[in-house]
Formats: sequence, structure tokens, C-alpha cells
Amino acid sequence: MKQIKVQTWKGNIVEGEWNEKFYEPQVEGNSKGIWRIYINNERYHIKEDEKERLISELTTKQLEKDNERARIIKNEFNKLSEEGRKQVLEYLNFMYKCD
Repeated sequence: MKQIKVQTWKGNIVEGEWNEKFYEPQVEGNSKGIWRIYINNERYHIKEDEKERLISELTTKQLEKDNERARIIKNEFNKLSEEGRKQVLEYLNFMYKCD
């Protein structure tokens, strides 16, 4: 669950916990460019631009997490002895060898 603040397709601002999923709209008439999401287990509809903004935020957050994990791994790797680093690299090479 992710804490978000969005503008609904009718212009209302909603804040709360989002399950990070998008669904087909449940509105009558022309629903092109409209997406359904759930915030605090309540249904809301948002426009395409809000969907794109949310996707961008999710992608950015994931990249930040991945970069932080890579930084930690690099720091721990650099703490190893020369022989330890060599063993780790050999293991990784063996495990992820492309045929």
C-alpha cells in the first residue's frame, strides 16, 4: 500500500492508502482515458494524466530503492578481502552464466 494524493476525474482531491493497481473504469458514457483505483478501499476514477503521474512516482521510488540496495552491496563487497571478492565474483559468474 502506498500513501497518495490524487485528483479524481471530477476534480476532487483524495488522499489515502492506494493498493498500487489500476482497473477498468466503472462509469457510464465515454470512459476513454479514465481509470478506476481504490484509496482506503473506496473506488475512485482518475484521468490518464493522473495515472501516468502515479506510474512515474512508483518507478522513481523503485529506482531509488534499487540504487540504495546496490550502494549497500557495493560497500559490503568492498569490505571483503581480495580473496573474498574473487570468490563472490566466481560464484556470481557461475550462477548467472549465460549459455
